Amino acid sequence: MAVDTTPPRSKLIFIAAGICVATLIVLKFILDSYFVVETEKEVAEKVLTRAPVEIDALRKQQEALLRGGAMPIDRAIAAIAKQGRKADESIEARPSDDTGALVGWAELPNEVEEPKAKEIAASNKPSADTTPAENAAALPDKTVEGEKKGEGESAAEAGKGAAKKER
Repeated sequence: MAVDTTPPRSKLIFIAAGICVATLIVLKFILDSYFVVETEKEVAEKVLTRAPVEIDALRKQQEALLRGGAMPIDRAIAAIAKQGRKADESIEARPSDDTGALVGWAELPNEVEEPKAKEIAASNKPSADTTPAENAAALPDKTVEGEKKGEGESAAEAGKGAAKKER
């Protein structure tokens, strides 16, 4: 039986591997550029040469809405140019009654008293000639957590019942 004792031709193997790697790298750049060229052709053919029919229809519809209506856009522009914001009461400048911006952050609260809150507080003020039970009955119905108030029972009576339960 014969045995091959010749040394491997490493130099030839490394040269062949280098040629293969170089060929793959060059082919990648060639195929990438080919793909870009073909994609640009398709985009130019399918997108850039066709008319945007749906967009044109939408723009015509919007133009018709601007030109029609209660006050056409041309008259509205002329009125605003002539009279300013006083041309229409819906856009006229007036002070805001929104207090949302005045309320502070949770870390830095800024209490804002609203006119309605003052009226409610004034109407709920107990008078000097009524008894504490009548004053408690006039307040909103609040029950102690975990305790239910019975029908017809005032808030003051419910408080007395809670005090008895604690003893």
